[in-house]
Amino acid sequence: MTISGFFSSELKSVGEAAEPARAVVFVQGLHKWHGMFESLRGVDLEVTRGEVVVILGPDGAGKTTLMEILGGVRTPSSGVVKVFGEDPSCAGEAWHARTGTVLQMWRENSGWRVRDLLEYCAARYASIRTPGCPQPRPVGDVLELVRMTGSAVKRLGALHDGQRRRFDIAFSLITRPEILLLDEPTKDLGPAARGEFHEVIRYLATGEGMTIILTTRDLAEAQRIGDRVAVLMQGRLVTQCAPAEAWMRYPGTPCDFRDLLGHNWKEQPRWRS
Repeated sequence: MTISGFFSSELKSVGEAAEPARAVVFVQGLHKWHGMFESLRGVDLEVTRGEVVVILGPDGAGKTTLMEILGGVRTPSSGVVKVFGEDPSCAGEAWHARTGTVLQMWRENSGWRVRDLLEYCAARYASIRTPGCPQPRPVGDVLELVRMTGSAVKRLGALHDGQRRRFDIAFSLITRPEILLLDEPTKDLGPAARGEFHEVIRYLATGEGMTIILTTRDLAEAQRIGDRVAVLMQGRLVTQCAPAEAWMRYPGTPCDFRDLLGHNWKEQPRWRS
């Protein structure tokens, strides 16, 4: 659930029946146009329950647009997009409670203190959740998980970029989501903080069975935390492979994405003719 989504409307029903084991995310023939510019060009993607999938690509590849569509923030121009069997663009709050989304756009609520906002959101969620849905995760546990216990009394507006990214992740964990959608979550983190974040991701995937999709420009990061790497270039999902396969073929970081795709790959126009 996004911060904006939490404040925009009431949670009506969260106790949904479990989805089939292989039906968490299904994307087929996804296209997205922005006026004359096509940012996604026939993307196909399927993600299974408990899998960590890393969308790897350079700036401008379409990573953020893809994550915004999966999170219900943008609508596709064409194609099929299903998360938990529903179209994210018109899903209700029951769906959003199952989905933790961390995008690059959330910068509101700067006057709140970290702990106060998390506690408010946890209390509100607890008051409107339906029987059968999980209790909110304790705020203290969330702060410890993202290494923000020492920043609990800071105001959001005083957090540096790395701390704000941690807070966004903490917020997304309050409702105990079944899937996390993370758009370049380590972009503003230093090496130590990035390593800690990788540990959190592996814990959530292996310890709690959470499905995770995240984007990055860093091949080394994809290799460390992904079960599968999907390379997005010029709006196309051009290859999917095991992290070790990509790492053995193209060691080092940052990677040359043209080399990753082979020397015969050529950019194609993305403007509407």
